[in-house]
Amino acid sequence: MSCAAVAGGCVPQAGSIVVFDLEFTAWPGSMARGWTGPGEYREVVQIGAVRAQFGSDLEVLDRFDQLVQPRVNPVLSEYLTELTGITQAAVDHTGVDFPNALAAFAGFCGDGVPIASNGTDLGVLQENCRLCRCALPLAVERFVNVRPLLSRAAGWRTISSCDLPKAFPDVPQLPPHNALADALMIVHALAHLMRRQPGVRINDLIGCDMGLKAAAAI
Repeated sequence: MSCAAVAGGCVPQAGSIVVFDLEFTAWPGSMARGWTGPGEYREVVQIGAVRAQFGSDLEVLDRFDQLVQPRVNPVLSEYLTELTGITQAAVDHTGVDFPNALAAFAGFCGDGVPIASNGTDLGVLQENCRLCRCALPLAVERFVNVRPLLSRAAGWRTISSCDLPKAFPDVPQLPPHNALADALMIVHALAHLMRRQPGVRINDLIGCDMGLKAAAAI
């Protein structure tokens, strides 16, 4: 299968990519029960993203970091604040509502380049679009879930972004559970894999190897 076929014909030849990560509302035990408790939703509270160019070496071109004000559960849990460091005051003062944050993220992504995440973050965006009754302004064909690729390379069953430095020694240890920091660690992990395969293009690495889109669960 060609890379163009895998990504719906949108993967460029230049080797640029947007990598993003999300932080969203959580409570003690919410992950284990799949956010099925009363009133529990995975409402986005932070979108972090990096635009990177992979040539002879990694070049970070731009960064995006936006706090988001949840609608259904506007008061953050103490659990989430302890996990992420995101405070209620920060969300109240610098956060925006999800449709505006999503529009800004779409503008950051621009046209054509693939949008990668370590997990099914696309699904969380879609859940929030349904909650806020807004459309996703980015084609789903652009999204790629690189978790199977990174997990396989690390020899792990599944690997989270905060564990990437344990598996790939040249990935910097950045603050865990911060969307921008997680996006940066994913970028460095992809760069590590590219250094293992001199001459490979980023679209070959995430497209042809994967043969799936971010919506596919693992």
